[in-house]
Amino acid sequence: LQRAMRVQPLKVVLVTSALDSEGKTTLSSNLAQSLATLGIRTLLIDGDLRNPQLTRALCPRAGAGLLEVAIGQTSPDRAILVDRSTGLSILPSTRIEEVEYITELMFSDRIVDVIDYYRQRYELIVIDSPPLVPLVDGRALAELADRIVVALAWDQTPGEVLAHAMDLLSPVSDRIM
Repeated sequence: LQRAMRVQPLKVVLVTSALDSEGKTTLSSNLAQSLATLGIRTLLIDGDLRNPQLTRALCPRAGAGLLEVAIGQTSPDRAILVDRSTGLSILPSTRIEEVEYITELMFSDRIVDVIDYYRQRYELIVIDSPPLVPLVDGRALAELADRIVVALAWDQTPGEVLAHAMDLLSPVSDRIM
C-alpha cells in the first residue's frame, strides 16, 4: 500500500471480504493505526451501517457518525473522534434501525459527498466495509475507493465464494490490490 501511494495518487482504500468474520475489521483497524503511527494523516471509516463492529470495538459511545454526516444532521468535523496515542481519526457508524434505508443511502450522492469532503482533509482514508456476498453496501463503497483489499479467512473461505466476490467486484477489478 505504501509503495502504491508513492507511485500514484491514492486516497481511499476499502477493506472488504466475501463473507462476514473474515478479519476485515481487524485488518482495516490495524492498517489505519499503523499508517497513522507513521505520521500519515489517516481517517478510518466504519462503513458497515448494519453491523458496525469497528465502532463497537473502538468507540462504543459514539453519538454520531457516517449516517448523521451523510444526512446533514452532524457536521463532518464534529463526527470525527481522534485516538490521541496514534493520531488516527475515526468516523464511527451508529446503528441504524431502518435497514431498508441503508442500501439507498450507500448508493447516493450523499455518501459520495462525505467521502469527497474527507478526501480533501486526509492523506489516506481506510474504509471498513460490509461483506460483499450477502450485502450490496460494500459494492457501493468499492465504487468510491481508489484501491480495494479483500480479506479472506485462511483455509476457510470456499473458492467458489471468493470467485463470486471477485465477480461482484468486476466493475472495479482494476482497483483490487
